[in-house]
Amino acid sequence: MSAALPDGPLLDLPAEYRTPDAFENGLFTATHRLAETGLFTEENILRMLESHPRELANVSRMGHDPTVLEWSEGLTDGLSPADILAALKKGRLWLNMRKILDHQPEAAAAINKLYDDLEAACPGFTATRRSANVLVSSPGAMVYYHIDVPQNILWHVSGEKRVWAYPKRLADTPRDELEAIIAVKKEEDAGYDPSWDEDAFAVDLKPGEWITWPQNTPHRVENRVGLNISVSTEHYSPRAFKYVRAHRANRMLRDRFGLPLKSTATSGLGYSAKAAAYLAGRAVQEYVTKNRSLYHYPKTFRVDPTAPHATVELNGEPTPEAFRPREASAAAMPVTEPEREMANV
Repeated sequence: MSAALPDGPLLDLPAEYRTPDAFENGLFTATHRLAETGLFTEENILRMLESHPRELANVSRMGHDPTVLEWSEGLTDGLSPADILAALKKGRLWLNMRKILDHQPEAAAAINKLYDDLEAACPGFTATRRSANVLVSSPGAMVYYHIDVPQNILWHVSGEKRVWAYPKRLADTPRDELEAIIAVKKEEDAGYDPSWDEDAFAVDLKPGEWITWPQNTPHRVENRVGLNISVSTEHYSPRAFKYVRAHRANRMLRDRFGLPLKSTATSGLGYSAKAAAYLAGRAVQEYVTKNRSLYHYPKTFRVDPTAPHATVELNGEPTPEAFRPREASAAAMPVTEPEREMANV
């Protein structure tokens, strides 16, 4: 498929977020025009799966209890793209097509235009180290409460999902846990208490909407209606990248030399000294690289669209109840308008 991008900006950025500080510290929704490109339809998802490296197209499953982490990955060997899509519609699965900017040039052009339009609408803001994943997920699927390291944006294209963001919980996240996540010494999943929903920013995200939040804001997602197709992008502004480097330097210098460093300032002599120490020599680079592969979700099932729950256990046992699809939660309370209001945090 050869797609011509629509004329004009592919996104709307509300006026109150058109400065770097307001945008990077804002938690809000707005609209986009990705659907007009035709690149993220079911038909084109099948085309993308045909050419995408299979090792970069992970299919995962999850339980039903958002307080209990039950996440594993499955095998798709021998399956066609149509088989995978059929399983996604039937089961309780989450397809994550990674490194889209490297392997899908037409989608990459659209995603880079989104960022270029964002930079044009927000003078002074720069999105570096851009990356993108295409997410295709079953009705009722969810992503657990977690903390991402880069700045990120969720661009929703099809279906309906509820997103909770927890800006007030970031300050309460234990320093060691946040630092370990940023230093890639543990997975991004974090402990979750349902009572935190009372203070969350919650929104039912519709096709054509996007949402963003301040860096490291904890969040979680539940699909509400239909097969969901979204694009998840990550980036770093210069400030955000320095913030990550400060955290990683603190962790490395404490682990290796016992220095009790806590400051996450991104300027001044203290930051410059830490950054220089962090970058000095091959040993530091090996420290980061080694820790990037410390964790892997287990592979416990094979995707099979003909199976009752679209999965077959590798150990030969029946599919555990936790991973079986249930009736979609049609009785979920709608999000009230005040929760959908844009908010600065």
